[in-house]
Amino acid sequence: MSIEIRQQKRQSCPIVVCDHCGQPITEATNGNYEWKMGGSGPVYFTHKDCCREFEEAHGGTLAWNCCGLGVFSIYLDANLRVNREKEMERAAMLAQIGR
Repeated sequence: MSIEIRQQKRQSCPIVVCDHCGQPITEATNGNYEWKMGGSGPVYFTHKDCCREFEEAHGGTLAWNCCGLGVFSIYLDANLRVNREKEMERAAMLAQIGR
């Protein structure tokens, strides 16, 4: 799973990196998260343009499920029972500390 922390200005920011080309995915509309058919296992991230090549290099397209990256955090937040409003306030406060 390619989630990394990168320094941007004076802040440590999480980013998603494509597991195929190694470049950051900078817009959710340009990315997928993928997992092997059959359920449990690691999650991989790809640019939409890298999806097919990634799958072909790792068992073929029929071996994979994928979904648009935009919904990943929504599903993850729901599974973690995140209170988005409260965490947005906390993130804003932490951003102010870093300035």
